Amino acid sequence: MNILVAGDSFKGSLTSKEFTQITASVLLENGINAKALPLSDGGEGALEVLTDILGGEIIEIPVLNGILKEKLAQIGKSGNTYIIESAQAVGLPELGDNKDILSSSSYGVGQMISYALDQNANKIYLTIGGTSCNDGGAGMLAALNVKFYDKDNNEFIPQAKNLSEISKIDFSSLHSQLENCEIIVLSDVTNPLLGENGATYVYGPQKGGDAITLPIIEENIRNFANELSKVTSKDYRNSPGAGAGGGIGFAVKYLNNVKFLNGADEILKLADFDKHLDWADLIITGEGKFDDQSFMGKICGRIISASKDKKIGIICGISSLNEDFAKYNLDFIIEIGKNKPDPIKNAKQYLADEVQIWAKNIYI
Repeated sequence: MNILVAGDSFKGSLTSKEFTQITASVLLENGINAKALPLSDGGEGALEVLTDILGGEIIEIPVLNGILKEKLAQIGKSGNTYIIESAQAVGLPELGDNKDILSSSSYGVGQMISYALDQNANKIYLTIGGTSCNDGGAGMLAALNVKFYDKDNNEFIPQAKNLSEISKIDFSSLHSQLENCEIIVLSDVTNPLLGENGATYVYGPQKGGDAITLPIIEENIRNFANELSKVTSKDYRNSPGAGAGGGIGFAVKYLNNVKFLNGADEILKLADFDKHLDWADLIITGEGKFDDQSFMGKICGRIISASKDKKIGIICGISSLNEDFAKYNLDFIIEIGKNKPDPIKNAKQYLADEVQIWAKNIYI
């Protein structure tokens, strides 16, 4: 029997590489043919997954985080192709209790893009999930040499709190390498920029926004969008995906050679998933929490859909689908963290233990 272990990260506990490699290693130790295929849908862990798929390397560069404090961020490089995970610069988890949505800026994301362009990048894969910023992507544009001025003609770095001060935007110094570089945004978010389904009201609360700050930021971003529309004669505020990444999905649309792709579908394609699928008799996939949301653009749901003619098993932290195998054509679900102490801290050991039990007693 050939088993393909292809799955996502378990948020906060296992990377996709750890999940797939630990599982495959235990199976091999038990005499079962298995191979690991770490995957992602463009969310957490996409940098490592994409860099490995493209045979590249990960490097560190200095940037500013989501509240403009200095830090080091990782980016992937494979030839003239770069992999940029926005959360590496402006990730929400790293701020902990120091969330400050009014001070937030996507400037660090622009710095990563600018670095890649300085190295003559001709293709950039950009993921925009898990961010702490909510500035409409204005900071990102500023780091790419778009100039922002207030009514007194003073230049400034955009943050969520000062977007209302924008009175002029100048694209004349925009990084010239953008003309020669394709930017592929990997995202499954379809929210517009503004409104009740937009960046601020849907994602702002988890970034520290409240009933007082959210309306202020919404109007500030509206002013930014209005000024951007004036200078470019284009308006992308209602485009699907404009609300992703605190509005990075909006601002990036004003750059050259940009296209949006579903993250899961593109990564499956780059990983040559169909070839691996032909080899396998059983597919094991999984993620931290497996539920109905797993079928809404996430990699696990995409793997299950693509593997419908194969036997499919799930390994996850917890699941709400234990009694619904038939609906999703699943052979089994293993929950490694259910009713166990410190499931996040001990995820690696629990995973190895559960796969060992399964390999010896259930499916050979």
